[in-house]
Amino acid sequence: MAVKTRQELLDYWNSKIIQNSNQAITGQIMNQGGVDIIDSMAMGTDASNAMNWKNKWAAGTYNINDVVRDGDWTMVANKTTTERPAPQLVGDPIYLFPGTLNGVGSPSASQVIVGQRYTPPVDKLITGFRIYTDAGQKYGVYIVTDPTGTPQFNQVASFTATTTGWVAINTSNVFIDAGEAFDLIATINPDNTPTNTNATYVYTTPQNTAVPLAGQIIHANNAIDELWISTTDNNATDRSALLASLKLGDVIVSEGQSWTVQGNTNAGTYHIIQVVPTIQLVVDGTFTFQFQVYPVATILRQQATDEWPGDPEVSGLLAVDTGYDTIVPDDNQYNVDIQYQDIRFSDDWDILAFSGQQETWEPDYNFEKVSAFTVTSQQPTYDTVARLPINIPAGLTTYEIKFSWTYTLNSTVNSAYFRFSIDDGATWSTFQEEPKDITDQRPRYYAFPRTYNEENVVQSGLVFEAAKGNVSDVMTIDFLDVIFQKVQ
Repeated sequence: MAVKTRQELLDYWNSKIIQNSNQAITGQIMNQGGVDIIDSMAMGTDASNAMNWKNKWAAGTYNINDVVRDGDWTMVANKTTTERPAPQLVGDPIYLFPGTLNGVGSPSASQVIVGQRYTPPVDKLITGFRIYTDAGQKYGVYIVTDPTGTPQFNQVASFTATTTGWVAINTSNVFIDAGEAFDLIATINPDNTPTNTNATYVYTTPQNTAVPLAGQIIHANNAIDELWISTTDNNATDRSALLASLKLGDVIVSEGQSWTVQGNTNAGTYHIIQVVPTIQLVVDGTFTFQFQVYPVATILRQQATDEWPGDPEVSGLLAVDTGYDTIVPDDNQYNVDIQYQDIRFSDDWDILAFSGQQETWEPDYNFEKVSAFTVTSQQPTYDTVARLPINIPAGLTTYEIKFSWTYTLNSTVNSAYFRFSIDDGATWSTFQEEPKDITDQRPRYYAFPRTYNEENVVQSGLVFEAAKGNVSDVMTIDFLDVIFQKVQ
């Protein structure tokens, strides 16, 4: 039997507790939180339908409608049984692709998308991913759910490769239903120096898309993979040529958030720019947007040709200087791979609730690196040095948050200012210090645990900002690492 979706669990549970006038002790339909924690069981006068709460599972004999808790699983017996209720893992975790990859270059390219589409024939537990990198190239790794319907892009890593070979990306364990297709893709871009152009726009997030007014960027709730950008910025400057120059792999940055261009449609007085990741800024307002246009270069991908001929479970995905929506699956293996484990379900038990993860994708370790950042703002105005997008999963989790940086300031009488936010700019923690010597390169490190208990997945961000006390001083963030690491 397949793992039920959370809505199916709600529907199943609610139908159980109201059938034949049976009701929960609370007398109400169970809400979303009730899927994760069941404190009371249904009672009724019809003994054939009454659920019998047996608490934590222990080896023994259970009768029909007995309810137990086994690890993350709350299960109800559908017959007399001695089988264990929770799904059991079969074998050891293994990577799906056992072979060797070969490098293939794409000359004069701005972006290459590589990936695999997986459609497991049986329920599986995904325990991790890996990606083959070539040193000096930039990689963005995404899980794409509902790839043949309405694709949703979930970023799990973004980095510039420093080594050549396989790199493991750890994730929380994720259950996948049999027949449930998903894509694991990577964007590959050259790590070269862009031409940067700053422009001021009024950023707004209405529910629906609309033609932007002069000086406006629309990032609608129902189209968060698109930026609708006026060809005239908020200072009445014509940005037609700039917007027309944006191509796949170029980057738009504002308020610490960066989007990578995946498509560009010229609509006359505005451009529709397709972007990943699908994340909006925290607040609407007037902001500076930096448009980073990268020169083309040879991009190296890894490939094993005809690795999966006619295989219904695995296919390859490739796009060179075209968008994700143009991809036609093929038989090749590319840079990405999954680690998985099979699961066995007992036919004697039905699922009432699962409090672990299902069809949510969270990296165990995510980070953002910045180097040679010149601070231009004078306190109380701050420059955003880095923003690390984070998705906090539902349930009780604990993460370690780390900020590590070095900086130089050519003053011994004026201060350097730093601040960070763990809630995407809603609140700030601030530091201030004066260097002892102008030649000092001063290392700083700050780390702490944070426990979350969310009802649903929450999108947020870790933000690090800096400012100087005197506008004429020269201040540089030499290196910065922002790290978000799950510990339990």
